[in-house]
Amino acid sequence: MRGFFLALQFLTRLPTPAVRGFEAEDLARSAAWFPAVGLLLGGLLALVGLAAQPFDPWLAALLVLIAWAWLTGGLHLDGLADTFDALGAAHRDKERFL
Repeated sequence: MRGFFLALQFLTRLPTPAVRGFEAEDLARSAAWFPAVGLLLGGLLALVGLAAQPFDPWLAALLVLIAWAWLTGGLHLDGLADTFDALGAAHRDKERFL
């Protein structure tokens, strides 16, 4: 369960038991648990969406987005902006970029 808790700590802001004696290799091994953490996050966000859906679909979407940002600390929410930032960084030499 050590790997699961490390993955949960790395990818979310959910409270977890403290993991003692952390090594960089431990995080690499915890990557096997990333899909399980993703399923947990998806399930929690689906519950938020389903709970708010009867009131208003737009409210449900907003609450899911807020919950996602809170649960993950905003991890990967700026991925599209990062992609375009990286593509725009090739303003010098295209060979260097590739």
